[in-house]
Order: sequence, then structure tokens, then C-alpha cells
Amino acid sequence: MLGTELAWRSCGRGLWRFLRRAAGGSPRALGAASSSAPPAGTSNVKPLDGVKILDLTRVLAGPFATMNLGDLGAEVIKVERPGTGDDTRTWGPPFIGTESVYFLSVNRNKKSIAINMKNSRGAKLIRELAAVSDVFVENYVPGKLAEIGLGYEDIEKIAPHIVYCSITGYGQTGPMVQRSGYDSIAAAISGLTHITGHEGGEPVRVGVAMTDLATGLYTCGAIMAGLLQRHKTGKGMHIDCNLLSSQVACLTHVAANYLNCKIDAKRWGTAHGSIVPYQSTYFSKTKYKNPSCKFMLKSTKALCLLWHWIKHRELLKTHGEQQKDIREELKTEFYDCKQGYCKCIGRLRGKGVMLHSSNIIIIVFSF
Repeated sequence: MLGTELAWRSCGRGLWRFLRRAAGGSPRALGAASSSAPPAGTSNVKPLDGVKILDLTRVLAGPFATMNLGDLGAEVIKVERPGTGDDTRTWGPPFIGTESVYFLSVNRNKKSIAINMKNSRGAKLIRELAAVSDVFVENYVPGKLAEIGLGYEDIEKIAPHIVYCSITGYGQTGPMVQRSGYDSIAAAISGLTHITGHEGGEPVRVGVAMTDLATGLYTCGAIMAGLLQRHKTGKGMHIDCNLLSSQVACLTHVAANYLNCKIDAKRWGTAHGSIVPYQSTYFSKTKYKNPSCKFMLKSTKALCLLWHWIKHRELLKTHGEQQKDIREELKTEFYDCKQGYCKCIGRLRGKGVMLHSSNIIIIVFSF
């Protein structure tokens, strides 16, 4: 990581050149070091080759967004706190040497520089870097960067071309504007945890930080749209992405059910409120002695092919309590299957039935 005192030797475009030359040393290359843009017309040109991104984000949503932009060819300079760096540098185990695997998972294709932005000289350096950057990304509580002269209005004065993206918990206005954004809290406020978990059970957090990740993906798309808009108008813009809005947008049909029909959502486990069958079916490990004791079933055809549910052909098109009866009957049929997991799966494969065992992560990465 490059100390602030070293950074003063080269500013603006000179610093960008200095950082490129130093890839793999100081500033430290994160994952695969970016290379210089290939000549025009070559087959390995990436969509964002030549785009410079100044990344002031930490933890997950912001770093995930800028990492994806880096994968598309952008040159990303990650600004970190001197001494400690990004919070996730200490998150573990596991570690690879002294590096947090969590940190590495969302920070490839970047170079890192340590700058104390609270210092006037540090803030000055950020402004100089912003003046020669295409994109400025930050995830501070609204107003914090403006206090040190790094808000959108400040950067716009020296870089009217800049696509300035703010990632927050709850947007730039409103009663929660000063709250820090955390994935699990935003997931709870947005209703995601309310609709996740076993039917009749407690609300459950999703296995990965989907609210952060969804926000990162929205951010990535918004920045690319901003660059396209700048190409058309010659002007930059301020983009506002936040965890709560991103997660509410991802509620899709659950939100539409309420807004159009005033139907409140509930937890369905792996089943679905509008589609039958659409769920995981479990085999007893002790009864069938198979480690792959769970599979996803998502085909009405499966009932007719395997269980000869001809009598339910019309019921499968219905809703409400009849669907619940079908789900319970389906579960019973699978639980009572005496032929075991492999034969049950074998009778469905090759017949257009959509199903698969629920893989553990070791199997996911063994293909």
C-alpha cells in the first residue's frame, strides 16, 4: 500500500502513470493487475479499456461494483485508509498469508493507494486524481465527503465530466439519510428477511449478502449508463444508488402482488406462492443413506411422469388451498419413495423435467 507521503511526489496524470508503472509493487496490485489498453482493432479490447475509476468505497457493495467494472477493462484505483485499509482486510478466517480471502474476493483488478482524506493535503490529492478520472465512486454517509471538500458539487467544479456515484444505505434524503448502510439491516427493512425462511418459521437472512450484491450490480449498470450518457452529452452526472431502494426493486412480483392486489407476502421455504411444484424435496439421510438428500423440483410434468398424478392434472392449474394440498401430497410421495434417490432422479431425467440435486460448494467447483 502506498503511503500518503510518497504520493505527493506525483499528482494528477503523473500519479496515474506512476500507479500504472508500480502495478505489483506500490501501490499494491489487487488480484490480476490491469494492463495498458491494447491497440484499437485488436481482438482482446475490453469494453471499458481506458476508463479511469477512482474508488473510495469499502466493504462489499461498492468494491463489488468497481471490481466488475475492472473485469470489463476499467483501470481502478482503490483509495484506503493509511495503516488499516479497507475494513474487510481483517475479516477472517480464512486468510491467504496475511490477506483476507473475503477482501480478495471483491477487490481483484485494482491498485491500492493509502490517503488520509481528513488531511487537507490528502483531500487535495483526491481532487487532483478526480480531475483526470472518468468515474468517482464513494459509499460514505451523505454529507461526510462534502465536509472535507469532496462532495459532488466540489468535484463537479474541477471535473464537470465526472460520473460521480454515491452508494448509501437509504439515499440522499429522508428520515434515515444519516444511518450507515448494512446489508442485514436493509434486508430487514426492505422485507427480504420477512419472505425468506421456512413456512411458519422465523425470518432468515439469505446465505450471502444479496442486498449489498444487488446494489453493487445496480451501481455497475448505472455507472456504465452514466458513461454512455456522458458520451452523448459531454456532461457528467451524480448517480445515487442505495441498499434499500435496490432491495425493494428486487422484490419484483412480491411487491407487485401487494401494490396491485393488496396481498401481503409470507415465507414459503423453497416453495412458491403462485407456482406448483416449485420447491426442494428432501430424502431422509438415515433412511436412504445418500449425501445428496435434497433436490429442486420445478415441473408440473414431473408429477405425471413419476407419480402418475393424472387425477391432479386440473388441480395443478389452481391456486390457494388446493395448491397447499398438492404440496403436502407431493412431499408425502417423495418421502415414501422406496426406490431411493438415484432411481427417482433417473426416472425423471431425459423426459424434459427440470430438477437437480442441491449441490454443496465442493461439487459446484468440481465441474
